[in-house]
Amino acid sequence: QSVYPYTALVALASMLTNRPVKYVASRSEDLMALMHSPDRITEAEFAYRSNGEILSVRMKLYDNFGAYLRHPDPQNVTRAFPSITGPYRIKSIEIDATGVFTNTCPTGPNRGFGQQHASFTFERMVDKVAEELGMDPAELRFLNFIRPEQMPYETPIGSVYDGGDYPTLLRRALELAGYEQLRREQEVMRSKGVLMGIGVAAIVEGGATAFGFARLWGGDPKLVSGYASMAEAASLRVLPDGSVLVAMGTTPQGQGHETVAAQIVADFLGVTPDDVIVMPGFDSDDHPYSASGSGTYASRFSQIGVGALVGAALKVREKVLAIAAHKLEANPADLVLEDGRIYVKGHPERSITFREVARIAHTRLGELPADTEAGLEAYYTYNFPYSKPVGDDLRGNLCSSYSALAGVAAVVVDAETGQIDVKKLVVVHDAGRAINPLILEGQVHGAVANGLGGALFEGFEYDEDGNLLTSTYMDYLPISATEMPELILDHMETPSPFTVLGAKGSGEGGTILLPVLIGNAVNDALRPLGVEVTTSRLTPHNVWRMIKERRST
Repeated sequence: QSVYPYTALVALASMLTNRPVKYVASRSEDLMALMHSPDRITEAEFAYRSNGEILSVRMKLYDNFGAYLRHPDPQNVTRAFPSITGPYRIKSIEIDATGVFTNTCPTGPNRGFGQQHASFTFERMVDKVAEELGMDPAELRFLNFIRPEQMPYETPIGSVYDGGDYPTLLRRALELAGYEQLRREQEVMRSKGVLMGIGVAAIVEGGATAFGFARLWGGDPKLVSGYASMAEAASLRVLPDGSVLVAMGTTPQGQGHETVAAQIVADFLGVTPDDVIVMPGFDSDDHPYSASGSGTYASRFSQIGVGALVGAALKVREKVLAIAAHKLEANPADLVLEDGRIYVKGHPERSITFREVARIAHTRLGELPADTEAGLEAYYTYNFPYSKPVGDDLRGNLCSSYSALAGVAAVVVDAETGQIDVKKLVVVHDAGRAINPLILEGQVHGAVANGLGGALFEGFEYDEDGNLLTSTYMDYLPISATEMPELILDHMETPSPFTVLGAKGSGEGGTILLPVLIGNAVNDALRPLGVEVTTSRLTPHNVWRMIKERRST
């Protein structure tokens, strides 16, 4: 059952008819049968000192897998483990995970891939500790944050956090939100009977995972240890006219990989992005790939995909310099590549164009240095060097990078309808070095909207017999630009010491952060009513029901 049936049937139909075949699902078919995001119940216990220091965590997870497992499940459960302790100095953690099969749609990867569920529980519990100790939730987080000087930091799970300044990240979010002023405003609003709440949250987003997770599912250690790598491939070919053809295995679906790839290759070869042609889509006949897991999943492009691009670009660059050095009678180490030219450092008049080097490599072979092959191309497979397979102690480093986000949200809740009005939303993001700031900002905006939709609008509902009740957009309400509040977004850059360009994953953090950020804010708003938020689905009906149940007790 690991393959979606329609994909196999489409391929079979095409083979039998020797014709192209396309499958188009209706909206209802898609909502009912494609896949659903994880459905989880979690029990959690925190051990902490009276001064607020959190010592240890125990969590029991109960996941509804639906009717059967689909690849890559049960990774919905384990995907969150590398960053499950968040940005905090937790000494130990115990996780007991159970999967349950029901007659509902199977679950599968969605943006955030199970991490939002783990972070929701963890950050709600941090708020609960603060409440029990009478501490401000931001103050408790500052007390327990991993400090910048402790990086790289190994967590109880075995993850190696690759840098970050979590105190500054949250402090920046508080400043942008005007946190102290919001608290004063909250006092005034509550005196008028208005249910205003302020939420604070901070999460870590593990990016670029390895398939060594299978060890946690009881897989044969000898078999799965070989899949603990994180690899990707790229090819680069300079054509006779000097244009550069690039192919990747990351299969983008709108994330802007083509733009970033052109930018990176142009930087390393001293040409313009307009000179770089990135082949669209993916075809195994002409695109390179790594059999250990090519693709654009787990926010892996900026670390693993970029590693492959840089490796291929460096190999071509080395040959370009060798040919240019031969023509200019210079040392390759003394040459500079920029603006489509290669020239001797300090003597720009001694130069050759990139295009002429390409022509020499392809058509004027007699001008090549001795023992140099014709052509100008490279194929490179990058394997992240710092992954660590899961050992017998069930610990390992299964992500290549660990981004971080902090946020502040202010909401007002209508007690009679359950409606939530987001008055202020601030998110500060650290994904290491920003290769393309505009695309990075778009990724974070999209993830924030996605997470907010999951918190306030979207969700699949079943009746007691397992019949889906939300099979159209009349019932399943995706967020749109109309419902998106104003977002105050800021970025920090703490480059990773482990990735090629210092970049980290950036596409899923907002989805992970927003459900618990809104959950903490709504919990704070409903505190005067004695209502505690224990669900990440805060639709008006769910909030109204929580208030009604509390009033009836």
